Amino acid sequence: MTRLNATTSEATARNSRKRFRQLAARLKQQFPEIVRLDEPLAGYTNYRVGGPADALVRPRTLDQLQAIVRFCHAHQVPLFVLGKGANILVSDQGVPGVVVTLEGCCRQLRREGNHLYAGAGLLVSELVRYCEEHGLGGLDFMSGIPGTVGGALTMNAGAFVGEIGDRVVWVDAFTEAGERIRLSRDQAGFGYRRADGLKNKILLGCWLALEPADSNQLMQARMNYLKRRAEKQPLEYPSCGSVFKRPKGDFAGRLIELV
Repeated sequence: MTRLNATTSEATARNSRKRFRQLAARLKQQFPEIVRLDEPLAGYTNYRVGGPADALVRPRTLDQLQAIVRFCHAHQVPLFVLGKGANILVSDQGVPGVVVTLEGCCRQLRREGNHLYAGAGLLVSELVRYCEEHGLGGLDFMSGIPGTVGGALTMNAGAFVGEIGDRVVWVDAFTEAGERIRLSRDQAGFGYRRADGLKNKILLGCWLALEPADSNQLMQARMNYLKRRAEKQPLEYPSCGSVFKRPKGDFAGRLIELV
């Protein structure tokens, strides 16, 4: 019985993968310039490993992104948003369905007083440097954090003295059906390395509340944070940083120190 179930499951998976690839080919016909079929993902992750996506899509506009999201929803095709690949391990078997990147359509930076809109496809390092150059304080602790703003929001990235969720006012996103929505900081549900309210959303960007600061002091803070990271981390190797599962009611660091 176990073997029969396993065989049925494998056959179902093969049929689903075949259907996803057929739909990926249709997507390629509609958007030939932004869709790559059977694209290996190793070059898109920090670990430098990973099999192919049925379709890798790199939208250049929000309209294109919305059309892709709606297509996947209508045809029940799995959709995965890939940031800079700084916190992900891709199977050698690849990713069924569609993988989307946002660097071509969600890289906005817009300032209104002490508030800043940052697109989800923007690199965290670019955001930190922009704040430094324009005298906006509150995110210098994120210096050296790899990945994109969207990835940082998804896991409420932080270090040393803060988390990005501390500064969020609003998050813009598409639902799985392609409807554009705006979520408040409370609705995003930020917690330690999580944002429960952002699950199953395609993040577009966020408004951040910052404060005036001296650019030279921000630069010095950034350099200090980068120095601290360089002293503790092997930055010359492909890495996703520390990887562990936090035990309920305890801390991985404490358990590691006991070994």
